[in-house]
Amino acid sequence: MPAAYHGSFHEIYHLSFTVPLDLRWQTLLGNAFFLQTIYSNCFGTNSPLWSLAYEFWFYVLLPLVCSIWFVRSWAGRLACVALLSLIVWWLPLYFSVGWAIFLLGTGAFLLGRSERARTLFRRNDWLVFTGVLAFCSLAISTRKPTWGTDCAVGIAFALLVTSLAWRGNPVAWLTKTAVGLSEISYSLYLFHFPFMAFVVFCFFGGHKLQPTPVNWLLFSGLLTGTVLFGSGMWWCFERNTPRLRRWMESFTMSQSHPW
Repeated sequence: MPAAYHGSFHEIYHLSFTVPLDLRWQTLLGNAFFLQTIYSNCFGTNSPLWSLAYEFWFYVLLPLVCSIWFVRSWAGRLACVALLSLIVWWLPLYFSVGWAIFLLGTGAFLLGRSERARTLFRRNDWLVFTGVLAFCSLAISTRKPTWGTDCAVGIAFALLVTSLAWRGNPVAWLTKTAVGLSEISYSLYLFHFPFMAFVVFCFFGGHKLQPTPVNWLLFSGLLTGTVLFGSGMWWCFERNTPRLRRWMESFTMSQSHPW
């Protein structure tokens, strides 16, 4: 197993983490401050967390933009503009492009506030059109990157979201399943890769699974175990987030802000 973590299975499984594993304290500190892909590698085997840096800085930038309109004092607005400009200047260009794509989701939400737009979004032909457009953009992105760019895929899926967000689901069990999976999705995102890497490195010994009935069962078991592990991490940590948020809101709301 130690050899696997140092790259012996890297080409077999097409793994994306740094070889040998980057376990330096500087890398851990960079990840703690969401600087992976900017100044540091992802820590250990958890290479999917490259996107967490994007998410963090996107969630920093959007409130600053909103603050320009909602902060009452001109000094506060100028401070928000200055901080926003400084962060955008500091971040790599591809972060700014990604932020523009991220804002497409905000645009989809704002469009949905119009009853006339919601009437269009609930139409079946709109669902078919946006669905075909979204999956065609994905297909094109794998063959012709010039046309299937991140922006094109982002626009297509933002349009698909406008259709899906305003449609009810008459199947009760499917709704409950979707809600349950969405509850654990962030914990699953955070913890799935180290868990799967550990299981594969320990028990698969560098062998790829061929599509046989027995291996399909093994794959199903691994998938189920990963979901259960992510659910356990959610139960231990993320389910307490609403309680923490309420405590923080009660603390901040009790403070008076002149701006």
